[in-house]
Amino acid sequence: MPDGTYQSFMRDITEIKKSEKELAAAQERFKKAFTTSPDSININRFSDGVYVSINNGFTKMTGYAEEEVIGKTSAQIQIWADIKYRNELVEKLKTTNVVDNFEAKFRMKDGNIKDGLMSAAVIELNGDPHIISITRDISERKIAEEIIKSSEANLYSLINNRNESIWSIDKDYNYIVFNNYFAEAYFTAYNQKLVKGINALNILTPELKAFWKTKYDAALSGKKTEFEFTYQLNNKFIYLQVFLNPIIADGIINGVSALSVDTTEQKHAEESLKASERKLRQVIDLVPHFIFAKNIDGKFILANKAVADVYGTTAENLINKCDNDFNPNAEEVRHFIEDDKKVIESGVELSSFEETITDSKGATRYLKTTKIPFTASGINEPALLGISVDITEQKRANAVLQDIIDKNPMSIQILDLEGCTIQTNLAHTKLFSVKPPANYSMFSDAQLLKLGYQEVFENFKKGEIVYFPDTYYNVHNVDPSFPDRPIWIKAVGFPLNDIHGKPEYYVLMHENITERKLAEEALEKTKIHYQKLIENAPDGIVQISLEGRFKYVSPSAKRIFGYPLDQRVEAKPDSLTHPEDLPLVLGTLNRIINDPSLIPTIQYRFKHTNNSWIWIESTFTNLLNEPSVDAIVINFRDISERRKMEEAVQHSETKFYSLFENSPNAIFITDPETLIIIDCNANACSMNGYKREELIGKSINILHPQNVSDQLNNSELHQDQIEILRQHKSVTVESVHKRKDGTVFPIESSISLISLSGKEVTMGIDRDITDRKKLLTEIIGSEEKFRSIWENSVDAMRLVDENGVIINVNDSYCNLFGLKKEDLIGNLFNVS
Repeated sequence: MPDGTYQSFMRDITEIKKSEKELAAAQERFKKAFTTSPDSININRFSDGVYVSINNGFTKMTGYAEEEVIGKTSAQIQIWADIKYRNELVEKLKTTNVVDNFEAKFRMKDGNIKDGLMSAAVIELNGDPHIISITRDISERKIAEEIIKSSEANLYSLINNRNESIWSIDKDYNYIVFNNYFAEAYFTAYNQKLVKGINALNILTPELKAFWKTKYDAALSGKKTEFEFTYQLNNKFIYLQVFLNPIIADGIINGVSALSVDTTEQKHAEESLKASERKLRQVIDLVPHFIFAKNIDGKFILANKAVADVYGTTAENLINKCDNDFNPNAEEVRHFIEDDKKVIESGVELSSFEETITDSKGATRYLKTTKIPFTASGINEPALLGISVDITEQKRANAVLQDIIDKNPMSIQILDLEGCTIQTNLAHTKLFSVKPPANYSMFSDAQLLKLGYQEVFENFKKGEIVYFPDTYYNVHNVDPSFPDRPIWIKAVGFPLNDIHGKPEYYVLMHENITERKLAEEALEKTKIHYQKLIENAPDGIVQISLEGRFKYVSPSAKRIFGYPLDQRVEAKPDSLTHPEDLPLVLGTLNRIINDPSLIPTIQYRFKHTNNSWIWIESTFTNLLNEPSVDAIVINFRDISERRKMEEAVQHSETKFYSLFENSPNAIFITDPETLIIIDCNANACSMNGYKREELIGKSINILHPQNVSDQLNNSELHQDQIEILRQHKSVTVESVHKRKDGTVFPIESSISLISLSGKEVTMGIDRDITDRKKLLTEIIGSEEKFRSIWENSVDAMRLVDENGVIINVNDSYCNLFGLKKEDLIGNLFNVS
């Protein structure tokens, strides 16, 4: 001071010092943060971009050392991948002084480009504005984001290409993600477009809302949930299988992911399969044959009702059980086990073999069984499938049938497909005197082939029913060691077909017609008109003129056609012949007119007066050149019943089972001791005028006149007759029957003892021989008339053969020529 004094001022700088200290500490903290930060930090002058400071993070990120950067601009080191990033940053800083989360691409010292996330601010250093920048390397994050974006795109593509509903909800039940399939299903169900954020429960009915909330809550609690959901759409039930899983992130459940699969078609397929299985079950249960399957342990894995019934149980109860659980017959069970194992282990089927089975009642049944190997589905184990046909009744029927065949009075011969004999009955042996040799084939029989039977055999082999022509046959020609005993036979043959309708065997039935043939030959020697008619007329006789009109109709013919005996038949024969058969009849007439030596026999239909058609068998003889006749002579008989029998035989599927009922003869089955009628066929009833119920249970004496009944009731005579039957198996006798109306008629009865259902019974086959008796009477009468005319005629009469040799002359002839019979008979007749 001028006066030399001192003046002092004092200021309390405690706060200043404190602030300076705090500033120094802050600067130190900034320096440490600047140098140690892992992020890149750099300070540049705002005006020219010159670097004034960088940290270690900058060097680590970019590869530039401090001396390579300080004093240089960012443009000089070309750190910006594109200068546009710097320009954009500077412009933002000019406006706001601070920029956060600015992304840019930077070029490293090695030339690689990295992504960086910058935060920058304008600061003042030494009075000049500077830019401080903090940059974080986000290259790896950017790559990860790209991968995530690509993965999300792939995931969305994947779920959108699935024909299944996929969706997710958050913890508030709001939709987060869903695929197109679910969105379309949502729109179809609710007519509303699905967008993110829509609540999954609000659109539902209270009932469904409660249901789905329970399911979602279970998943939100951490449980994986699977259930079936059904709803109705357009009157059609839709079935879904739904899977819910919790969405867990960092150990926290924040939603639910869902997948639903439409199982409607599968459900329908399963229902169809179940329905098919039920139908199959019903079908196999309706099959009367045994159908079953067993595994290697002999346990049933399939059985139908027929198997269950035989064991007295149910099909369900058979499953996983064995035969020995139901069958008390240990030997049968042992055979079952052996056969089953053989089939399963060898893989080879056992076909159509016979076996027995004991049923729940202890009865034995006969089976024809086939067992084949197969692999059981579902368990993939070897097993067998078996089918058995119960042939018990067939066995019993065959036994009865065999007994009937053996004791039948008609000759029966069974052939194999080669024509060799398999079996004959006693009547066949009696007819032919020998049994056919083992190597003999009917199809190669020289006698039959010579007679032109080749075509007949071919038809026979085709399975047709064949009626063989009347045949003159001698077994001696087959083998010289056989008896030389020619006979006339009439035969019919028919096939016994297998289940496929193809012939398995052939059956021949023979009738000895030698007596008939001999009688016909005897009658043919007669040249008298009446004898000519008798010769060809076992029943009805008519004469047809060359103009095709009736010249004569016998009484028997009128009876057959239904005309009164005193009525003249005015209609022409062709108008009464069935239109379908007329060509056959006219063709036959033309043949015999052109060749009088022919005497054909044909069958055709002729009209009865009641307008019905009856079948007749007619023999045509051309006697137009016989002056005493001058007509076509037709001898015929009514074969309507025989035709019915033949048609029944043709359609027989039970081999000879219908022989009894369809026989053209009357057949009675009686008790040999009591003579009570056990059974009788329709012809037995019609022949005797009774109904079946009027005969069954009655004594056979009801059919005989008193005198015959008395003989039958003679106990000693009756026992003798039974003994004769037992010795000779069968006998043929003539007797008389009395019809219900009291009329008596002659019969020929073939009686034999047979076994029926294990019981000895008498079988009688009766034939009405009224016509035969009448014919014999007429023949005898005609011969007596001929003899009387011959011997008493005043006219000279001679009989010569076709060569003109004299066979006989009467006394008037001898007297006329003054010669003796012995001088004339045997000499050639000479008119001179």
